[in-house]
Amino acid sequence: HLVFSRHDTASGDVLLVAVNRGDEASETVTLPAGWQGGAVDLIGGARFAAAAGQVTITMPRRSALILAPDPGQ
Repeated sequence: HLVFSRHDTASGDVLLVAVNRGDEASETVTLPAGWQGGAVDLIGGARFAAAAGQVTITMPRRSALILAPDPGQ
């Protein structure tokens, strides 16, 4: 699995992209500054609550997530 961030300098937006090319996997991800509430997947809508600036995501095999800050958390 692979997790990386993309930063748009014009808007200041930051997204995290997680790709799982193998079997089901869990990964603990450190969130960018300002994401204290957690993250939301822009593809499927799943929400991930933050604990100490991190979220743990579980991904099915051969899947991807695009994570943004969750304003609802």
